[in-house]
Amino acid sequence: MSKTLLNAPHRHVVFTIPEELRPYFAHDRSLLNILFEAAAETIEYRLYITNKSEKYVPGMISTLHTFGRDLK
Repeated sequence: MSKTLLNAPHRHVVFTIPEELRPYFAHDRSLLNILFEAAAETIEYRLYITNKSEKYVPGMISTLHTFGRDLK
């Protein structure tokens, strides 16, 4: 993927599901799609508010890690 992307400034943003909500996502995995959509919409909205004069659409690559730092 890195060979097809432009050499441009980027940001790495991490969204974490609180431990109290994890059972809901474990029970209904389709909620993860809603989470990804909400995260993308939030980032797009913040960029729009911050840069109203700019006419660009941000590109995003979303990845789901289903394990913790200890790789469980």
